[in-house]
Amino acid sequence: MIAAARRVAALGALAVEARASDPWDLAEAARRASALAGELLAARGTRVVVAGAPPVGPALLAVAGGPWTPLAVLAATPGLLAPSSLEWRVRAAVAALGLPRLDREERDVRDDVEGALDAFAAGVAVIGDEEALRGPLRVAAAAAGARRVTVSVLETPGGWRVVFPRGASAPRLTA
Repeated sequence: MIAAARRVAALGALAVEARASDPWDLAEAARRASALAGELLAARGTRVVVAGAPPVGPALLAVAGGPWTPLAVLAATPGLLAPSSLEWRVRAAVAALGLPRLDREERDVRDDVEGALDAFAAGVAVIGDEEALRGPLRVAAAAAGARRVTVSVLETPGGWRVVFPRGASAPRLTA
């Protein structure tokens, strides 16, 4: 009972902290989203272990795993979640906590595409479910010159292991 009360208090503090960020500075919003995702998972007693180096600069991080695994990737590297690519329960939790994400309105994928183009221009990664990121968001990443990286998330006792592929952290070469 006391542990549950502590979790509720921690989640309430996270919600207040999330709403205090500047919505116009996308790089700062991505850093804050990452920190808040880490705190959220820690409040749930979930540990995130990172293998490999996350990409540098704009990237579309397609997460292979369960519905909550994009939060593990967000805890491992700064970025913004694409709400249209998330399961409804995860979308509701992210909205309730006020976690910075691509689109505050969460209307549809077109809003995520507009937000993604802004995020890529600011050098920020966009994170979402692998299956959902095969459409317009993938096209937006290609148009913006952002690399697409598939990130594996493995469930471990007490948490998740986020695995970035080799070479993902190397800067993208442009002509």
